[in-house]
Amino acid sequence: MDGPSGVGKSTVARSLERFLAGRGRTVTCTTEPSGAAIGRLARFGTHEFHGRALSCLVAADRYHHVDTVVAPALERGEVVVCDRYLPSSLVLDQLDGRQGIAHLVGVQLGL
Repeated sequence: MDGPSGVGKSTVARSLERFLAGRGRTVTCTTEPSGAAIGRLARFGTHEFHGRALSCLVAADRYHHVDTVVAPALERGEVVVCDRYLPSSLVLDQLDGRQGIAHLVGVQLGL
């Protein structure tokens, strides 16, 4: 789920989780930046980190998050509902005046 801050993504994610669970699906509901150490740094370090450094922190958190939360849940056959993902990162990078879109996609996708 992607979108600007304050539009209800977390509320919709929790509602979707309850809806799917009520139909017998096992759901992992998560968010980005994640609650892992690097995710907390990316989320709460925005007064210190900007531009490429913040983009790289967010991307590093995504790699860790996919490896430790998303992929294992999918391998177990669970549905993963994520509050923010790559599209949000690309939009926020542009709003922060960061590099051009080709560079941002490369950083976020590890190219």
